Amino acid sequence: MLLAVDNSPLLAVPAIIAMGIGFSIPYAVSYIRSEDLVSGRPTVGLSAELLAVNVTPVVATPAIGAAFEHGHAGIGWLVLGGFSVLAGVVNLPRPPAR
Repeated sequence: MLLAVDNSPLLAVPAIIAMGIGFSIPYAVSYIRSEDLVSGRPTVGLSAELLAVNVTPVVATPAIGAAFEHGHAGIGWLVLGGFSVLAGVVNLPRPPAR
């Protein structure tokens, strides 16, 4: 938001630092949750999460870009919205693994 007002270094540097902190905080929780996915094998859950995180943009970006390019912007926006809802549902609080 600060960068939209003015792009001077006085505003840009704190904005960039705040974005870095905001984007990095969820990773600790994500790693802990993914290690609990497969009981007794934390690396399997973590590997599955990292694979999904890295493959999704590689597959989704060209597909959504093609939808926008060929006049199917409505479908592209629905897919992006659906992905956001799916991410929210998957990240709802759940009881800790035993």
